[in-house]
Amino acid sequence: MPERRGPTERIVADDAVVVRAPIGLVYRTVTDVAGWRTWWPAITVAASDAPERWRLTLGRRWRPLRLEARASDWRHDVGFRVGLEGDLRGSAEWWLEAVRGATIVHHLVDLEAVDPRAVRRAALLRRRVRSGLWGLQWWCEAAVLLALTPPSSTPLPRGARAGGALR
Repeated sequence: MPERRGPTERIVADDAVVVRAPIGLVYRTVTDVAGWRTWWPAITVAASDAPERWRLTLGRRWRPLRLEARASDWRHDVGFRVGLEGDLRGSAEWWLEAVRGATIVHHLVDLEAVDPRAVRRAALLRRRVRSGLWGLQWWCEAAVLLALTPPSSTPLPRGARAGGALR
């Protein structure tokens, strides 16, 4: 017997941020799903039994979103697609676009919500995704800044030598 389902609502959204970092750095950061927690504070990532699958929990307070993510459609330096199952069903796509020495990071979602609570949860997902995009922006721009800053750029106190001893 087929599963009975109520009316569904489709949610399609594109959130984007400009990251002043090379597309290669942003791609490596975004495609390291296990490392998302380092720049996305509202997410917990756990490896699943199957390859290229993860259990995601977005949020830690009341009613966190729980999703099973399955990565697919990897495109070098362009992005990848993630199939989502759980509290919401559908797909998300990370899409990168190089523009004038920076990278525009798009996060596209195409979700299906079965009940009204799921629609509210989709809005919660978008808020959590935006916080992740801002975290990604900060993380990548800080990495570029650290890479471009020479170690000797901080002035030494008067009378100090590079070895640390005072004259």
